[in-house]
Amino acid sequence: MSHTETYYGRLYNEMIEIKPFGAYMYNSSKIKDLEKLFTPPYDVITKEEQRSFYNLSRYNFIRLILGIKHPHDNKKSNRYTRARDFLNTWIKKGILAKEKDEAIYIYSQNYKVDGILRERVGFIALMRLKDFSENLVLPHEKTFDEPKRDRLMLLKEVRANLSPIFSLFEDSGKKITDILKFYTKSNRRMLEVRDKDLVRHKLWRVKDKDFIKKISELMQHKDIFIADGHHRYEVALEYKKLMQREDRAYSNGSPYNFIMVYFLGLIESAITILPTHRLVRLNKGFKKEGTEQLLKDFFHISKKKSLGELMSALNLNRNNGPHFGLYWEKGCYFLLKLKKKCTALQKFMKETPAQLRGLDVEVLHNVIIEASLRKRGIIRDIYYIRDFKHLQKLIKNEKDLICFLLNPMRLSQFKDAIKGGIRLPHKSTYFYPKPLSGLAIHKFD
Repeated sequence: MSHTETYYGRLYNEMIEIKPFGAYMYNSSKIKDLEKLFTPPYDVITKEEQRSFYNLSRYNFIRLILGIKHPHDNKKSNRYTRARDFLNTWIKKGILAKEKDEAIYIYSQNYKVDGILRERVGFIALMRLKDFSENLVLPHEKTFDEPKRDRLMLLKEVRANLSPIFSLFEDSGKKITDILKFYTKSNRRMLEVRDKDLVRHKLWRVKDKDFIKKISELMQHKDIFIADGHHRYEVALEYKKLMQREDRAYSNGSPYNFIMVYFLGLIESAITILPTHRLVRLNKGFKKEGTEQLLKDFFHISKKKSLGELMSALNLNRNNGPHFGLYWEKGCYFLLKLKKKCTALQKFMKETPAQLRGLDVEVLHNVIIEASLRKRGIIRDIYYIRDFKHLQKLIKNEKDLICFLLNPMRLSQFKDAIKGGIRLPHKSTYFYPKPLSGLAIHKFD
């Protein structure tokens, strides 16, 4: 292939640059119970979990990525400045220590889904930041200004990547994955912990220059699909541009030109996508029963005896066109099958790119939530939720909530959308399990 030919819309000689780094890590000689220190990514942590992580350890990573707000917070003292102070203090105390040598880190996770034990193996390294216009790093999810403002304020204070972006890449023949797995079988791991979901996380430090060079070369012509971390990636791009203007010592090798990334091969057996359900708060004065009546214009509705029966019926129909579950209190479980003659659906099919027409989440947002419920002034707020126990608790305690239950997006649908340059609705995918926050820090020393 010549240098003028394109690959997913980019020049083939344009490359991804991967490199090792000297990570800051928790010092096991200072803290014995490491399992009390790590958290999931900030954007999947509930308020209850935030408080729980605070109580686990005074050195829990929650203080850096999602500090608690105080009523007296101001410009000089707030959760961002506190995160900066915690980070600097922990480094001074030796709670966090910088690795002596630059390395990449092989990262494996063992977890169960539907009773089946799975393992996936990727690696953590630095990647040179690329604008989306270069078609090297490909997003799939829409972003919002407020989360980006939040992460930019944190980045300006801590001057570090605290958590890795979660990315996927095509690993033809599992070449890179097999190299990583072979290394883990013949070398001692540096860390092993379990999280609250009993996922087992293992980390290997790789300093061998020949090994790193091989992985870097194999990654050069890969396309990087962002699975999680869209807001943080866009903020890193914004911060880089800011520093290019303000940093008199700027160079091509300046640390903010790179971002810490967890890379995982796009292999069917290694990828688990779970659904994120939509919890809708109705406006005052609108009854839940009115929602059911309204939805009859769009759906064939069949009532189920239990939540378990509803979820089973939803799963059985995951390949039979758009189906949804509707649930608002004990005894009210409905399977919704979209009517093909629905006017809003026909309009949606005519105006929507092919990669989106078969996506349940896109149909739900465009045909039902926006074109029907919000247009009629029925919706006050929308929340995104995955945990069923938390969902049932909210439905039980708050009387103005209804929930739309979804099937997970298929991996083939995800790949079609991202290669087509399509931005999906917020929280369309939930890649499970999440990489832990706190395993490594890329600090802009």
